[in-house]
Amino acid sequence: MKKIVFFVCLVFSFACFAQVPDFNLDAENAFVLDANSIAGKAREDVKLINETDEQLGFEVYYYDNKNNSWQFYGRALLKGFYDSEDVDSRMEDCIAQIQYFAVVPKNNKVYNYRAQKIDNDLCIFVMPDFEFDFEKELESAFVIDSDNIKGRFYDEIEFVNLTDDYGISFVVYASDYKDKGWKKAGGVTLQEYNDSEDLESPIEKTLRNFRYFAIASKNGKNYSFEARKQKGDLVIFVRN
Repeated sequence: MKKIVFFVCLVFSFACFAQVPDFNLDAENAFVLDANSIAGKAREDVKLINETDEQLGFEVYYYDNKNNSWQFYGRALLKGFYDSEDVDSRMEDCIAQIQYFAVVPKNNKVYNYRAQKIDNDLCIFVMPDFEFDFEKELESAFVIDSDNIKGRFYDEIEFVNLTDDYGISFVVYASDYKDKGWKKAGGVTLQEYNDSEDLESPIEKTLRNFRYFAIASKNGKNYSFEARKQKGDLVIFVRN
């Protein structure tokens, strides 16, 4: 049986609902959003960000007000945790004029979503379909005070794998205060020993403004971390 999931706007813990056109195409578990109800501006790209551990394919549609119908916008393939992709579309120059979008998972599974306008992009985060304990993850996270590290940080957060584990993923939270105000800053997956990757983050341009960073492993294992500032980057070395 076809299921349609209607979410107009879910930004962190806030939701706002409005009337949206019925997504009447033959697709299951569509996520429909009203872009006008989300604070900020979006005039560049529709970006999908993967907060699951799966490889996911999506089709994106937009509502054509002139014809009162849903039209195909573009496709995206998210290859792993915190992979992101801008949706290529002939309509991308017009997203500021589009009010309604629909995101359809190719595997027909149910996911949770949140939408936010960041740096002129409409960012749609895809999350697992279960209740997530944000506070519990932070309890086991390793916290870095970037002000206590010598040097300058104005560019990227980079991770380096110095463990024997392959394909390990980490989620990073950021805050101005050690005991409150944490927000999800991004994620990274490291492959073999000595692999280095930059943090995938929708707020990468403002990461340098935060003082504290909390790192939590996705596999539940305990790792040790060493942070240095090198060539403008905050480099985090991961060890067993």
